[in-house]
Amino acid sequence: MNWYKKSEELSADAFCRGYCAEFAIALHRITAWPIFIFNEVVKEDEEEYYNLVHATVKSPNGKYVDARGFRTEQEIANNLLATDTTPLEKYKIENVSENDLYASTEVIEEAIKEAEFFISKHHKLLGIGVRK
Repeated sequence: MNWYKKSEELSADAFCRGYCAEFAIALHRITAWPIFIFNEVVKEDEEEYYNLVHATVKSPNGKYVDARGFRTEQEIANNLLATDTTPLEKYKIENVSENDLYASTEVIEEAIKEAEFFISKHHKLLGIGVRK
């Protein structure tokens, strides 16, 4: 994935459409909340494998947090598309480390910096505290 800035400041939409891993890493670094990924479960013949479709963090209140704010598992799942662009029917949620996320998808460092800026600027809107 090539990183590019679409405008002076990226919107929350950009971090939910292609740069969710970077947003999750940034939010994890700021809050220390654990990273979770939503994987599409794909079955071919007798084999089952997973495709990462969304990355987020999980807050102490049990809700997931991404660039759209605090959301339930179902709210996130309802907005995800499978690799064939149909609504995601079967998925698996997994707690991963930052290193695991780097290993499972391309991560753009500049996008993490943009996400950190976005979070620091909009932390009240997102409903999160920012550690000093």
